[in-house]
Amino acid sequence: MKNFYEVRFDTKKGYQKSWVVHVEADNREEAVRNVKTMWEKDSRLNDMHMFHISVRRLKDTEEFKYHYFAICGE
Repeated sequence: MKNFYEVRFDTKKGYQKSWVVHVEADNREEAVRNVKTMWEKDSRLNDMHMFHISVRRLKDTEEFKYHYFAICGE
């Protein structure tokens, strides 16, 4: 059964930024793999490396709103 996950991570190129994205996956490991694949396919982003990756399952009451990469706080 697929669940919705929130993946957060940092990048350091230029200056440190924190990112968030929501994905659908069977488990936490698949969620991270999916996000890394999305990141690598985007030529605007793939020259930056992901650090401090954290994953959590979204609660049923939480909205799936970050369909693509968003910088936290912007």
